[in-house]
Amino acid sequence: MTTTIRQMSAEEIIAALARKHSKDLFVPACKDGPTLRDYQQMDAWVMARSWAHPQYTAYEVKVHRGDFLRDRKWTGYLLNCNEFYFACPWKLIAPEEVPESAGLVWVTPNGGRVVTKRKAVWRDIPFPESVARYVLICRCRRPESRTLESDEGLHKMERQWWTEFIAEEKSDREIGWRASEKLMKRLDAARDEADTAKSAMRKYEELRAGLIAHGYDPDHPPSWNYGRDALCQRLEPNLTHLRGTLVRAGNEICYLREALRPFEPSEATTADESGSEEAGTL
Repeated sequence: MTTTIRQMSAEEIIAALARKHSKDLFVPACKDGPTLRDYQQMDAWVMARSWAHPQYTAYEVKVHRGDFLRDRKWTGYLLNCNEFYFACPWKLIAPEEVPESAGLVWVTPNGGRVVTKRKAVWRDIPFPESVARYVLICRCRRPESRTLESDEGLHKMERQWWTEFIAEEKSDREIGWRASEKLMKRLDAARDEADTAKSAMRKYEELRAGLIAHGYDPDHPPSWNYGRDALCQRLEPNLTHLRGTLVRAGNEICYLREALRPFEPSEATTADESGSEEAGTL
């Protein structure tokens, strides 16, 4: 059996939401900035009347499924609310169709009840000052019996607000320029440091390649004991050969000494020669 969804207007949905938040500050068609600038408009924005537990809620009303499926602007409302909800006629949107960061409420066909079908995720946000300014300046009711002086005072206050707002914008731009200049200097310094580091890495890689070619890896240096043992093992054949050469040289020297011994002068001959030399001297 097919369920027939009664066609409701956006005004009926807004009225039902207003009754639900009758004790709160309820602002339909609420903007987040002045009309002369880029702004976003929420179908309804609510501020709870509580000092201890402040909460801001935004609603996007959908009375057609195609509008819900095509909507991408609602993510911009998240900056201005702790909880965000889609509001629609009864059963128009299924809870599982709603994104994780949003909630869903259904309005009964007679507009008498607003039922939460999916609780919105609560997010901690700073006070939405731009929305509050819009509400105070553009949506607060003025007294019905106003004099020309009161109108002039109100216009003066609005002019003062806009003057301060423009001055603040100018100051923000100047701060932005100064910050960007400092950031550019830091970025240039970081690039220079990166180039220096790259040059040092290239020199290191060249040195490392040369050391590896000679059998030493600087990334995995051996311990002292291991290096000493490995060096001894590599020098052992050369030491053995040198030891044998020295032994053979010693044997040759001994052989030559024995061979030359007959040709050495005797002690008597040496004594006679010494005496003859002394006699000649006398």
